Amino acid sequence: MNLIPEYRSFNVAVEGVKAALERDGVAVVPGVISAESLPSLRNSMWETFETLTEGRLQRGDPATFSVMSDFYPIHSMLYQHWGLGHAQYVWDVRGSAGVIRTFSELWGTNDLITSFDGVSLHLPFEDTKKGFYRGNDWLHTDQRSSRNDLVSYQGAVNLYDVNAGDATTRVLTGSHVLHREYMQHFNIDTGSADWHKMPKDAVEEHVNFFLERGCEKACVLANAGDMVLWDSRTMHQGVEAQKGRAQRNTRSVVYVCMVPRSTATPAAQRKRKQIFADKRMTTHLPQQAKLFPKMPRTYGGAAPSVGALPDPVLTQAARRLI
Repeated sequence: MNLIPEYRSFNVAVEGVKAALERDGVAVVPGVISAESLPSLRNSMWETFETLTEGRLQRGDPATFSVMSDFYPIHSMLYQHWGLGHAQYVWDVRGSAGVIRTFSELWGTNDLITSFDGVSLHLPFEDTKKGFYRGNDWLHTDQRSSRNDLVSYQGAVNLYDVNAGDATTRVLTGSHVLHREYMQHFNIDTGSADWHKMPKDAVEEHVNFFLERGCEKACVLANAGDMVLWDSRTMHQGVEAQKGRAQRNTRSVVYVCMVPRSTATPAAQRKRKQIFADKRMTTHLPQQAKLFPKMPRTYGGAAPSVGALPDPVLTQAARRLI
């Protein structure tokens, strides 16, 4: 299989990230996590998943990597359950100075709240023999049809490099400015749902709507420690690693979305505190926290035995984000 010829860089300094997002709907801020911090974060990430799997996953033994499919990851890599969004490494990423500074630059305030979103872990398909890209496109927008202005920026902080052919974020550049026109053109009404996926039987037609208006398909390149950002209106998806890539690689991502605290009502802020206390996970909008189920869909399969994760120890900077 040939690699998708769409991998490209969107790197921009933090001072220019807002303008880049306004133009392209996607940007990458390099080095929000320092190189010195990456080894400990990776170690904490592996400890988290080894604990979750009760030792059935062992980082030094690729023969154990396939056990992660027992935990029903979405699109082979997305985890939204078992309190993973409150793991120590996840909160360490959220509370890092580089991540907070970037969202502060975007919103013009340091008084932010964070999402309690999911994480991505995609172990090398060369070891697991599963989870590689099969053309399963699921481009979607995370903003309802009736909201056409900017609501949020979503982020994905990478703990490993993203090279050509690796699992990454895929976007239609510039699609955010066509949000209203797209919804009207296809007569889409999402109601109160801040999510719309292109219909499986009409993906080509829907993608062509954007391509005909100057948008481009792109898979995002990034280095370890970089944060990929996109406007919530941008059409995007996670794409699995490609057969034929030059080298095996791991994808580990923490999803982060921050907005000004002032956007959350007092009731919403009380709800957030309870969600944190219960170690539940939510969709991306911090000011409109919507709970993920406690368990993933198992499609009739057996629920895995799961190890309890320890409570995270939050820095003062991280605790302010609740």
